[in-house]
Amino acid sequence: MPHVIIKMHPGRDEETKQKLSQEVEQLIMDITGCSSDAVSVGIEDIPAEKWHEEVVQPDIIEKKDTIKKMPGYDI
Repeated sequence: MPHVIIKMHPGRDEETKQKLSQEVEQLIMDITGCSSDAVSVGIEDIPAEKWHEEVVQPDIIEKKDTIKKMPGYDI
């Protein structure tokens, strides 16, 4: 049962977020072979000034061993 949380800076409209969610869902189903009922996708808007404390530190630095693609910016 894959659950994906996408964290990004604010500014995308709901239509864009819905399309992103649908594309991620489809990709997960294609690669893992699971059904749509098993997939959930969340999207969280994180302001730039809180990015380090709410994303970089807890989700990237503290979980380095789970990251399959590191960001290209300095962390």
